[in-house]
Amino acid sequence: MKATRRSALLSAATLLQAASAAGASAASAKAPATTPTPSPTVVTDPGAARAAAFAAALEKHVVEFTLQSNGMRFIVLERPATAASPLRYSSSSSSSSSSPSVSSSPSLPSFGGAPEGGTGNAPVVSMVTYAAVGAFDEPEGSTGIAHLLEHMAFKGTAVLGGRGRPAAAGAAGAGPASAGSGYDEEALLAAADDAFYELRRLKDEARRRAAAAAAEAAESRLGASSAAAPSSDSSSASPSSSSSSSSSGGGASTTATTSAPFSLTSKQKQAIAAAEARLDAAAAAAGRAAQPNAYGALLSREGALGLNASTSHDATRYYVSLPSNKLELWFAMEAGRFRAPVWRELYTEKKVVAEERRARVEAAPLGTFQQKFFRRALANNYGRPVIGSESDVDRVGRAELDGFFRARYVPSALTVAVVGDAPASRVRQLAEKYFGDWRADAGPPAPVAPPRLVGSAAPTARPPAPPERLVAAERGGPLVLKAFYRPAGDSPDAVAVDAAADVLSGGRSSRLYKSLVLPRLALSAGCAAAVPGDLRPSASLLSAVPAPGVDLEAVDEALTRAALALAADGPSAKELERTRKGARAALYAAARSNHGMASLLATNAGERGTWRALLTDLAALEGLRAADVEAAAGRVFAADGNGATAWARPAAERVDFADVLIS
Repeated sequence: MKATRRSALLSAATLLQAASAAGASAASAKAPATTPTPSPTVVTDPGAARAAAFAAALEKHVVEFTLQSNGMRFIVLERPATAASPLRYSSSSSSSSSSPSVSSSPSLPSFGGAPEGGTGNAPVVSMVTYAAVGAFDEPEGSTGIAHLLEHMAFKGTAVLGGRGRPAAAGAAGAGPASAGSGYDEEALLAAADDAFYELRRLKDEARRRAAAAAAEAAESRLGASSAAAPSSDSSSASPSSSSSSSSSGGGASTTATTSAPFSLTSKQKQAIAAAEARLDAAAAAAGRAAQPNAYGALLSREGALGLNASTSHDATRYYVSLPSNKLELWFAMEAGRFRAPVWRELYTEKKVVAEERRARVEAAPLGTFQQKFFRRALANNYGRPVIGSESDVDRVGRAELDGFFRARYVPSALTVAVVGDAPASRVRQLAEKYFGDWRADAGPPAPVAPPRLVGSAAPTARPPAPPERLVAAERGGPLVLKAFYRPAGDSPDAVAVDAAADVLSGGRSSRLYKSLVLPRLALSAGCAAAVPGDLRPSASLLSAVPAPGVDLEAVDEALTRAALALAADGPSAKELERTRKGARAALYAAARSNHGMASLLATNAGERGTWRALLTDLAALEGLRAADVEAAAGRVFAADGNGATAWARPAAERVDFADVLIS
């Protein structure tokens, strides 16, 4: 998701340049000497005219406001579904016009083709709720809780999704409670909680005993080794007495791997099995009081499209498009799930998340490889996996989920963008009705959320002693990864670093494509500007899949040469212009749909405090010189100790990731 914001910001600078160019053209037009009447302005660049119209329309029509009672923010762009509207969508491109003009009433053109989330003049409205809560914000030992919470946000509300007595009082505007069927949902949920926390206690106790036994055995072996003759070979321990530990993604959990003497006793196994059966039965009983997918089913019946959500390191986003006459329904349901969550079906949903993790990580060798790499290569919380470690997610109960939610999902952390056939006055009215009296829960002080941009406070994600090269054997290899530490998005270098990444990998004319793919050194090669995000210091990631028969080292060297060449000579004028044009195209692609525009507005407002970051944050792109890109590339790609490299070898070459460090 970060790439979307950054691309859009790059694009905005082009829009500003185009607007300035149009103005300059008008100012420089001179009348013939024989007449005082000025010549009409001729727009010779259709792209500049279109960009100028687009930028002017946003400034004219975007409305933003903040609820004074709680700090919740809203951004509205009305696109009326009327034929006469200057902001209407066009179902066909206007490219047939040889000289498009910039009218006094700026419009938002379709940029060719029908938009998603409402075509033609359909009265459709798209909503994006940006929550400034991501994996980066998770407490130690709670990796994956933000992603799990995203899943749970679709389980309904206190008055939607339950078959019996609601678990809490109804939320403001959420509607009446459903007729009860005899189920006491709160009692059933509490019974499942009791079973879960008993199971967790038994597992923790078994883990502590195993760890203590392992420590005792290690101490005994150390004593025996000290008493052994110097000639004895003690470097290889017997498999029957070995022990090792591996840290989870959050660093809070350690799993001891011990031999038979330190395994669970029969009594412990029986107790844990009984507790697991009790939890399964309690979760099933609570599930009978739930209406699966009631939240999504209701919206779908009312014409919803694109109902979804996503979690990144920096934020969680919730999406949906609806007929415009269902706008109040959306407000009511959004207020319900954020003001009166129930967390029903938690323990069954955790199994869904576990399966998702197995598919994305455990069953995907290169997914495992990359996860290990970022844990080692990044010193801040960007090294954590968004999906979380298995052990951390396993320990989350309803109390932990609710505590994290109430600490982080406060009104001031939410930004809502509404784009489509919805007047700003109506959006403001509904926002006050459903969210105006919402306050963060009183109680113990919530953890202070990190600022949205912290580059100045934490200038690098580089570890104290960054690894230069890590090597692993993975079934999905070969693969080369090269992470170079870069500043956060508020750094003066950020624009130039993003431009450098585009020069390296922006399409078939990019340097990596020409230097690695065309010569058949690699099947693919690219550079991600900011991984995993750009709110905080992160990494620009170069990657390549070697072609059959090509050595990993040769591909590594080719990637390095391309990066160093950019740091030495900078981009050409043609490359820099291609970057600007590509950024403009990316913005137009997003702007074609209500959903895309809402996502841009919400993300920029959520991250930077105002949607105008779309137009201002990268206005510097137009003034960016080749020397600026060269200097930034030098600080990122050519600085000593500023990178970490990982090779994934074919599985036949058995090399353990954690044990190999090549300088």
